[in-house]
Amino acid sequence: MISTYKYQGVTWLDLESPTEDELMHIISEYNVPEVLFNDLITETLLSRVDSYKDMLYLVLHFPRIHNEKRMPDLEIDFILGKDFLITIHYEFSNALHDFAKQLEVEAMLSNKLPGSHAGYIFHAILIEAYHQAGSKLNDLYQMMEQVKEKIFNGHEDRMVNDLSHINRKILDFRQAMRFHGSILDSFEHASIKIFGADYTVYVSNMRSEYHKILGILEGHRDLLIDLRETNDSLLSAKTNKTMRILTIMSFTTFPLTLIATLIAMITDVAVIKTFTQFIYISISLILIGILILLHFKNRRWLL
Repeated sequence: MISTYKYQGVTWLDLESPTEDELMHIISEYNVPEVLFNDLITETLLSRVDSYKDMLYLVLHFPRIHNEKRMPDLEIDFILGKDFLITIHYEFSNALHDFAKQLEVEAMLSNKLPGSHAGYIFHAILIEAYHQAGSKLNDLYQMMEQVKEKIFNGHEDRMVNDLSHINRKILDFRQAMRFHGSILDSFEHASIKIFGADYTVYVSNMRSEYHKILGILEGHRDLLIDLRETNDSLLSAKTNKTMRILTIMSFTTFPLTLIATLIAMITDVAVIKTFTQFIYISISLILIGILILLHFKNRRWLL
């Protein structure tokens, strides 16, 4: 599907899941190097930027976070000319969709597009994508806050899987955006010949937004490490307490069992002829058990 938007003499074509015929038509109409055809119809594993005579080609990956299932990164290919921008992607993009709605309401973009070439539209799209990435990181933070509450409410044993899932999301996020910094550096140098030296200010702005995302991501990673260490400590303490209780129960019941067994071995069972005698023996065993527990408490084995 091809969606076309025009703004101040600039054409933006958004291709979502295009067919080969649609790609060939766009390549022919905008004189895109045919060598890019294979790159446009297949997935590109690494982000990149290529410079041609009068256009630039970029591949950027963006993270997609879902609460229940793992989702692959979103790849968006950008082809920038002086007065046109082409975006190609094979999955739905919230950032592109939201920006397209903004572009349809021209008044909303008076502060976003200060100029009339494709570089400004690219800048606005990338800023929107980074803002949405920040929103996803905020969702991750809320998830960690919920986990923190559960950890300190005694559910640390249930939080091991939750912490692992959050860690995987953070790793996927970092994996998707790890090359953006170097791509923007290369893009800055290549964009001068098409958009002029003044455009470097906007590239710096994009880089600044990217580093904000990195800073938030590192903060989330540090918080996750602290939560995992705290959870492990509490879980270890709970396990040790359980083992201590089981050990004390064993040391308490073993002497009583031994005494009862010895009495049965050295005396005739018939010697317990009355209920009163049974009570005496039972009370004696209970008193011995209490003395053992008092000894454990005095040694601070019972907390």
